[in-house]
Amino acid sequence: MNATITAKVLEIREARTITDKFSVQEIIVESDGKYPQKVMIQFINDKIELVNSLNINDLCVFNLNIRGSEYTQKSGVTSYFTNLNCWSLEDATIKSSPLEQELQMVSKNGVEDDGLPF
Repeated sequence: MNATITAKVLEIREARTITDKFSVQEIIVESDGKYPQKVMIQFINDKIELVNSLNINDLCVFNLNIRGSEYTQKSGVTSYFTNLNCWSLEDATIKSSPLEQELQMVSKNGVEDDGLPF
């Protein structure tokens, strides 16, 4: 399952090597919107290099895989875990394209605002 969120980077944790073939690095982000949420995003193996481009307070668009795991304890109680694994990201503060800028110049009444008083 895939998802995309726009969020601000709050914390960048150190990368950890779990096995020869598995490494992980986690970051904590805060989503934007009316009800902001703090969540942890993971970068796995070769995707860890994406973290090098991040700084605290960066606003980014994160493209995620949502991964679920089931774990049954010896007592028979089953727990479920959810991981947000990032596979790509973009800077959310990049300037808009020329077309988007032109569209933004059109005022609410549909007349292009070219800065002229008439």
